[in-house]
Amino acid sequence: MSKFSQTKAYTWLKDKWQHFKHAMYPEAYVCHCCGTEIGDDDREDSLCPKCRERLPYRHEQTCPICGCYTHTLSPCKRCQIAMPPYKQALAPFDYTGAIRRMIINYKDNGSPWLAPYIAKYLITYAKAMELTADYLVYVPSSDKAIKTRGFEHNKKVATLICTALDMPLTEPLHRVYQKKDQSNLTYEERYQNVQGSFILREDYDRSLLIGKKILLIDDVMTTGATVTTCAQILKNNGAQEIIILTLARS
Repeated sequence: MSKFSQTKAYTWLKDKWQHFKHAMYPEAYVCHCCGTEIGDDDREDSLCPKCRERLPYRHEQTCPICGCYTHTLSPCKRCQIAMPPYKQALAPFDYTGAIRRMIINYKDNGSPWLAPYIAKYLITYAKAMELTADYLVYVPSSDKAIKTRGFEHNKKVATLICTALDMPLTEPLHRVYQKKDQSNLTYEERYQNVQGSFILREDYDRSLLIGKKILLIDDVMTTGATVTTCAQILKNNGAQEIIILTLARS
């Protein structure tokens, strides 16, 4: 083989190897938001500098209970009319831009490798807010959703958070079904849609919840229908205090 042919073959193999690495280990080579190749300094977060600068942190005034945007320090009108079963709902990001793409890719576009990055944001935020709890609980998916995705997305994240925060994980909730996709429903429809969707697991020891402080996590909070339903079940079974923590809020 000529020197030219050897060089050409080497270049071809190197190019194929790069494509293979990008496909097998995307977190080490590409920005999880825009897909551009990233350098060594940016691999810790798997984000390019431009996308990192555009992360949609929540900076505005929010309701001290449900976390919706408000113009006063007081609870919003909705919380004043009907106090939620949880003490506070927190989220570091708005559900837009890089974070929205991250969540969608993680849940629905076959990117389970994003779990550590989602967990990292939540761990950093939980530590900054000095959140403590007796147990961490995650909002479960339906059996159908788990089968479709191939994994329980909130459990993967919750397990990582528990390890980092040294907080026990307990799994009292079971999702029986979900009637419709929540994304295009109104506030009232979302609440109606989740009625009866969650139950306390039949084999769960209810005494574990009595008098306990619970950190309940989910990926996104919109109207709060899902987390409110889950928090109410925990409350009804003896939990003393519940804090909601989601990656994003819309």
